[in-house]
Amino acid sequence: MMDEMDELDQISRVALLIDDLSNEDPSAKLHSIKRLTQIAMLLGPERCIEELIPMVTELIDKIDNNPELMMNLAEQLGQLSKYLGPDSNSVHLLKPLE
Repeated sequence: MMDEMDELDQISRVALLIDDLSNEDPSAKLHSIKRLTQIAMLLGPERCIEELIPMVTELIDKIDNNPELMMNLAEQLGQLSKYLGPDSNSVHLLKPLE
């Protein structure tokens, strides 16, 4: 029972952090950007590649006029390769950089 509660708690935390990436409030976005690796770890490699990276790619277009958000996002992108599975999956990180 406790494992189910922990899993539900993690799922709701990830959902909240993902929602904050779309929030208009820069501080909410920053909060989630700083936790991208935590989101990636909880999502796992497949969902990270299929869901998180496209979301980050879209996010870049929305925040490119905010240097603080872009700097923090760049730092987090550099860390994401650890959560994508085999090294060959790191190629997916090129999309946000285009």
